[in-house]
Amino acid sequence: MQEHIWVFIQGITLAAQGKNRRNTLTITEVSDPINTNKTLKRFLDGRYVTQEVEPKYSQPPIVLQDVDLYFAIRDLIWAQRYNWFQFIIK
Repeated sequence: MQEHIWVFIQGITLAAQGKNRRNTLTITEVSDPINTNKTLKRFLDGRYVTQEVEPKYSQPPIVLQDVDLYFAIRDLIWAQRYNWFQFIIK
């Protein structure tokens, strides 16, 4: 599936400026914690992921609000393709 179609289907905001590209990423299940960490740390602060997000992997949902997902698109496609974690984007 082409990325721009996937982005549209997922509902990722693609505004011109980062301050206007905000989504809520809700992680509903984590199947592979190691690759989930690697994926999230590509677009979120590493310490935040380690200290705040990772401890919640065993008790989803994990709601991450006001996240700019523009630079996370390929990583989220890989996460979905390889079932590292399940998520909903709003």
